[in-house]
Amino acid sequence: MKTLSVEAVENWFRASSLLGAQGQVDLSGFVGRAYMKLPSETGRKTNLAKLLAGSFQATKHGLLWINEYGIWPSSENRLIFYALRRLIGEEHPLEETPGHVFGAEDTDLLGAMLAVVLYFSWGALLARGDLGLIARISHDDYVDFYGSADALEGIGRILTAQGYVGPNEWQRSSGPSDPFKELRKGR
Repeated sequence: MKTLSVEAVENWFRASSLLGAQGQVDLSGFVGRAYMKLPSETGRKTNLAKLLAGSFQATKHGLLWINEYGIWPSSENRLIFYALRRLIGEEHPLEETPGHVFGAEDTDLLGAMLAVVLYFSWGALLARGDLGLIARISHDDYVDFYGSADALEGIGRILTAQGYVGPNEWQRSSGPSDPFKELRKGR
């Protein structure tokens, strides 16, 4: 795993043709969208983070962009987050290097970082390297998933089997026209 500056994160999305003209992530080209509420229990958040980390591995490197933080400061303990980042030799503050490029060898560390994102009520964008699946984790305790019909069906089956969503709760929709317009919040 390596970290990226905001500019490097934008370049990653630009190279993937997902950065709009005004510097926002544009997911309007995805076939579908699905939604789930985050669990409130810490153990369930830990398990969900591991499931997401495993589900977002692909042959190409993916990206975790932590883009909403400091919104609920009483729920944060950055010492824990920075201790995780020191495992990869990163000493810069989150504000300078909010992006994290990951590969298949980083599944455990990605799961730990996602758990921290969920515990601290941070927002993030998690993109699978092949761009077949993208998750927007909100600081307001929900996740929007974007991807192909097959990718959404696959993650929906996993989340349903694990009890994160009921059989009739996995909600697919076309979603709002610009669900990421506040993506830069927290910078």
